[in-house]
Amino acid sequence: MPYYDIVFEGCNADEKTARKLGFEKIGVIPKDIMLLDLDRKKFGGEKRCIASGSAGNLSSAVSSGVAAVYLKEPIIDKSLIAKMADNSTILCISLSEITSLYGLKRSRTMLKVGRLFLYAKKKDVPVSFITAARSDSLMCSHMQMVELAKLLGADEEYARVSIGETNKMLLEI
Repeated sequence: MPYYDIVFEGCNADEKTARKLGFEKIGVIPKDIMLLDLDRKKFGGEKRCIASGSAGNLSSAVSSGVAAVYLKEPIIDKSLIAKMADNSTILCISLSEITSLYGLKRSRTMLKVGRLFLYAKKKDVPVSFITAARSDSLMCSHMQMVELAKLLGADEEYARVSIGETNKMLLEI
């Protein structure tokens, strides 16, 4: 199965690096997909983007058909998750939020993200695990991503589909 990841501009995401890390392609924000921060900018109806922000600001974007959502704070908002399930909106979970932290802060973040993942999965919201790395040192191989997803509560098959098919859908929207 081919695997895909999404990172920020500034990471070395060329074909050689992608192959070395086990990916078919590494998408780059904002070159391959746009990240729209709705806490700073009002939603303008963009479909081909990942909407980012607090749960309250994301609700209208989900209703308007945005492809994916990235919550800045991994808090369960039941009404937002319900809208995402109704609109088949993908929930992006950034693994660099975990790999860049250490100690108690990492443990708390893993607990919150794990709860968010399990709730979204229970409500049939598609989940995408991406590194969202801002530097080369935060990039992960596809196997590291699978293992991190498993630590958050995903089974191996779900993690592989998320990093493969779901991430591919994000890059093709």
